[in-house]
Amino acid sequence: MKIITQDIEKLRKITYDILINHFEAFLRKFIISEILVKSFGNKWRDQISKTIITRIKKERKIDIINVAIHDFFQNLYLIDLRKIINRHYDLATDLFNNLTKTLFTELMKELTKIRNKVAHVNENFCKLDLDNTKAFIRFICKGKAGKEMNVFLDKREYEDLEELNSIKIVTLDDRCVNNIPPADYDLDGGFVGRKSEIKDIKKRLYSNLDRIITIMGAGGVGKTALALEVAKSIIDDPKNPFKAVIWFSAKDERLTDIEIVRVEPQIKDLEQLTNDTLEIIDKSAYENFHIGKVPTESYIDFLYEIFSKDKFLLMIDNLESILSKEPLIKFIEDVPCKVLITSRWGLGKLERPIALKELEEVDSINLFKHVVKAKDIEDLIKLNDTEIAELVNKVKRYPLALKWSIGQYLLGKEINEAFQDIFKGESLIAQFSFENIFSLFEEDEKLVLYSITLMEKPISREMIKFLTDLPDQEMDLAIRRLLRASFIYLTELNTKYSLLSLTSGFINLKLNENEKLRVILQDRKFRLLELMEGEEKLRSSHYSLISSLGIKTLEEKIAFKHVKQAKEISLIKKNYEESTKLFDTALVFAPKLGYVYEEYSKFEFYRKRNKEKALDLGKKSLLCEPENFHLWFNYGKMLRQAGKIRESITIYKRALELNPQYIPTMNQLAKSFSINGDFEKAEDQLKLAKKKKNEQDIQSYLITLNFMVENYVRWAESLIIKVEYESLLIILKKAIKLVKEMLDIDPNNRFISPRKIKILELIEKGMNESKGVTEINKKLKNLKDFI
Repeated sequence: MKIITQDIEKLRKITYDILINHFEAFLRKFIISEILVKSFGNKWRDQISKTIITRIKKERKIDIINVAIHDFFQNLYLIDLRKIINRHYDLATDLFNNLTKTLFTELMKELTKIRNKVAHVNENFCKLDLDNTKAFIRFICKGKAGKEMNVFLDKREYEDLEELNSIKIVTLDDRCVNNIPPADYDLDGGFVGRKSEIKDIKKRLYSNLDRIITIMGAGGVGKTALALEVAKSIIDDPKNPFKAVIWFSAKDERLTDIEIVRVEPQIKDLEQLTNDTLEIIDKSAYENFHIGKVPTESYIDFLYEIFSKDKFLLMIDNLESILSKEPLIKFIEDVPCKVLITSRWGLGKLERPIALKELEEVDSINLFKHVVKAKDIEDLIKLNDTEIAELVNKVKRYPLALKWSIGQYLLGKEINEAFQDIFKGESLIAQFSFENIFSLFEEDEKLVLYSITLMEKPISREMIKFLTDLPDQEMDLAIRRLLRASFIYLTELNTKYSLLSLTSGFINLKLNENEKLRVILQDRKFRLLELMEGEEKLRSSHYSLISSLGIKTLEEKIAFKHVKQAKEISLIKKNYEESTKLFDTALVFAPKLGYVYEEYSKFEFYRKRNKEKALDLGKKSLLCEPENFHLWFNYGKMLRQAGKIRESITIYKRALELNPQYIPTMNQLAKSFSINGDFEKAEDQLKLAKKKKNEQDIQSYLITLNFMVENYVRWAESLIIKVEYESLLIILKKAIKLVKEMLDIDPNNRFISPRKIKILELIEKGMNESKGVTEINKKLKNLKDFI
């Protein structure tokens, strides 16, 4: 990177001549003669937007009524010429033939950026800007009316290519060497607000306390823009303590109104970073190092020496893009100078994080006004502050979301629709803002995100644990990392966690891509709702569970409604014929939705007692969603109750493979083992379930204990028949011990009394059968007395 030289000055003059002296003049002439005068004559003033006329009146003190058209146009900027052509695009086809309006607008925006760089010395400039200027102008001037500009460019009388090839990068101000890039937001509404944040960050950078400062926040909140404003403020500050301000961006994507564009990051590896840094701050040393082909380590040592002698500020934008490059991160952590980072993630150590939140409402309203004025959107310029506040609050006052939504309005979307797009997980802005950082998350972090979004409201740490089933340490680490990345935040006196609303659509989209995990979490949500609100509340909340059931299309939503109605009619009115019709209609709308088959099968099995049809429907549900463990669980339960014990065991085993942590499957599989006479297998399965005791879900634990007692009762019955009295005593003691445990936990548990009665009956029966075996009879009597 180079200090400003005569070559750079010459480069600027060449581009100035092409872009301002010739292209702007050419566009003025074309608009005047081929659009305004030719089509509107003396009424040309009516074709100029009120925004442009008002500005010219204010800035130039021009009498618009009497001014000549050529004199008026001498006061217009490139951005004004673009707006006039866009307004009369159909009249300008002789200039650019089949060039689309969208592409024309993008090209003119890029030329406006270059024009600003040319006209201001304190802006980066390079040969690429000149090359782009010529390429963009040629692209615009494809029609016969553009021939004049192409002839001018073809002559190349203004250009000495040999001199230009050696020029790459320029630094700016004499007071402070820097390579701060032009801010693209200057052309799109400018920078608004954040005065207190700029003051705070400058204060920290000027102090001797924090060496690394990281501006952290969600995608689109304005981290890069704030960092650039801080840099500009430092450079313009007479008290600036830094000899150089060095900027590098690791961004590899840029969002436009219509696409996500790949861009070349300024940081690729440690060698490039150290080479470019030295080129900025000591051109002579860089050339000597470059000629001598010295290793990267020598660059680092030399930079460390320079940084130790004076104050320097290194700025790294979008750090998360290079977190995987360990040598780069090590350099940033160790370099002996001030470092200002922007990141959604941060280093995680050695840094002073500064959390950047949404804009203040008054600032977001002002930003909205600036953007629509810059884009000359008359309909939106007319909005009052209350109407604007409603729109900006929809996108949570995030600058990027605000500007992008306005861009979507320009593309033809209705205003409220445009300001809702970010909530769609598949939208460009959602993908741009969240995809890269989401890819850095571990599976535990994704699981926490999915759990919070499924509940659709703030939830406590205990609820997150119930839903994720993560160990405490892993869960707490995941929560801390998500807080740091601004994907979740604490609400309600710091007791509950909520998802950043702008990310909800994106997270739901990601969860729907993982069918197996979705159904597991869905089932845990059902269980949590049962514990929190009871079974009746669960039924009334089905509408809020549509997304968690995998219901996406309109047809599936219609089917869901029919299923809900069918269940209500069968339960309340006992009208099974009408319910059957509703279920059949649901299948017409959603013939591949497992949920419909599951509910239909339960209706046929438990209400109509039509076991054959129920089992057929249950089997079809598995074909629809073979990875949905809950469907396998439902089918296994019906098979067992239909007396198909061995088949139920096979189905329960598959359900357990799909979700090894689901305790009800363990219990039901054990019951099938027990009924089949495989008492040892049942015992082993239930012991596994018992180990998963959850203090927040004691009822589930009691149910498992009941299943264990039930297994021992069946076992004891078989031992009496087999006259195996010693084993009978062992099994009965196990059963009694479990009943006592149940009693200690919940004396009013409804399972305790019938189990005690059954055990007493078995003891009596054993005593009657073992009268000839005195010792056994005595021990059985002792057990009876104990109970």
